[in-house]
Amino acid sequence: MGGKRVSERGSALLVAMGVALVLLTIVAGLFVMAGAERRRASVPARQLQRVGCAQAGLQLARSYYLAHYGDWGAYLSNPKVYDPIKADWMSTAAGCVSGCGASNPTDATFQTTNKSLFFDLDGDSKADVYIYIRDNEDEMPPAANSWIADHDLSVFVGSVCVSSTLTPLGTNGKPDPSQLNAEALLTYHPTTPPYSQAANGPTGDGNVNKSGGG
Repeated sequence: MGGKRVSERGSALLVAMGVALVLLTIVAGLFVMAGAERRRASVPARQLQRVGCAQAGLQLARSYYLAHYGDWGAYLSNPKVYDPIKADWMSTAAGCVSGCGASNPTDATFQTTNKSLFFDLDGDSKADVYIYIRDNEDEMPPAANSWIADHDLSVFVGSVCVSSTLTPLGTNGKPDPSQLNAEALLTYHPTTPPYSQAANGPTGDGNVNKSGGG
């Protein structure tokens, strides 16, 4: 009889251990699934942050440069302030007379000197986006391209995200340089509705505050 009870207790212990092992496996699986679900849920949020900064800046660029259409000539002829895109023609050898060379919107001195081109998107009194303008190829052959003058009432406008708090992130949670700027073609129609847009980048709206005066 004693041997039978020991055998029964041993069998019950084995069953209990088996059940515990199954439960542990199930719990571990649930933790793995929960972790994967959290990672999947974080992707949309990161994607929104990836494009939000540049989107808002692009909207600001459209509004700003449309309102200052009369100054396009002055802006285009001064790419050192208004254009962050480095081009071959921005050199004396290429026929550039003065004021050439791409701007650096991440430079603190440049931001202070050109406050009107920087905007604060999140209300922390720090610059988040820089807005720029550059010419399109609008000269008719055989005329040579002139990147410092507009001839067809169309220019490219865009924004660069320079924020320390709204830095575009990739799905891996790290900064994504490919999402730092957004750009679109802006065309001015003086006798028709104010303007039309042909988007070459993401678009969107943003609740913004100016970053300082200027």
